[in-house]
Amino acid sequence: SQPPVHVLEDCSFEIEPGRLTVLMGVSGTGKSTLACMLAGYLRPDKGALTKDGRSIEGAGPDRIMVFQETALWHWMTVLDNVLFGPLASSSMPKAEAKARAVALRSKFGLLDFKDKYPGQLSGGMKRRVELAQALINNPDLMILDEPFRGLDIMTRELMQEYYLKLFEETRLTTLFIT
Repeated sequence: SQPPVHVLEDCSFEIEPGRLTVLMGVSGTGKSTLACMLAGYLRPDKGALTKDGRSIEGAGPDRIMVFQETALWHWMTVLDNVLFGPLASSSMPKAEAKARAVALRSKFGLLDFKDKYPGQLSGGMKRRVELAQALINNPDLMILDEPFRGLDIMTRELMQEYYLKLFEETRLTTLFIT
């Protein structure tokens, strides 16, 4: 058996509501591990993670994560990818989910692409679909784990500007890892 690896030790911080918090660090310092713990996908061996005074025990719709790599289902259309969360979890009525999907696709410039599949989209468009897919769930905390990694410089800058504009409009509490 392998000896345990210490990824994070003596780590403590708070994320202020309504703020865009940026966590920066070199590769291998535990940023993605921390993001996965905050999202509820991993549990710390020691210590505690809390949100609003309550322990984080698992994934929940109040914390949504956009991963480094594209996490769209290639066999689903743009519309089906955006609708997946609320329909799979029955977290909102179908009519409300569809209305929210239209509004988000409009906001992200994806109205004409509802019947396209991820393989038919550019990297930047895939990222916009993922943002819509996350936001449709109306989370309290958006965790972005290097979401624009792998995009060319121009597209990355456009997506950063796009997200900053979205943040200014929504003031959604965000942890942006880079």
